[in-house]
Amino acid sequence: MHPNGHTPNSLMAYIPEQKILFSGDNVCELGLPSFKEACLFPWFETLKRIMEMDIRFIVLGHGKICTKAEVKVFYIQIEELADRVMKAIKKGAPKSEIVDKIRFEDRIDTGTPSYKGYSQGFIEELQRKGVGQIYDNLVEPNT
Repeated sequence: MHPNGHTPNSLMAYIPEQKILFSGDNVCELGLPSFKEACLFPWFETLKRIMEMDIRFIVLGHGKICTKAEVKVFYIQIEELADRVMKAIKKGAPKSEIVDKIRFEDRIDTGTPSYKGYSQGFIEELQRKGVGQIYDNLVEPNT
């Protein structure tokens, strides 16, 4: 499967006999990933499609193997972040202000006991680019 979502070139693989989906980064059990290449509205459609599939387990790009219950939580997290950006747009905030102020919890790129994570400067860059991409998707939905 070639669903848009986390990136325009996202891939997923489904094994129907075992009811296992390999979702790549289209689903992240750890929380929100980078949005710097996100295709927001197609991503919502991809997640809805996953929630409708006959799946026992989902193997992710980041995080532990999960079920469709975690997909619903992930969908809501993306929706809430997009809603925060949309509210700022409706209040007339320029893109530069929105990317300066809106942040989301990043538990994927930060350090863990076995992984040191990215530098704080790089994480900040991911946040700014990601929020900017969400802004662009909301202002011009075909981007």
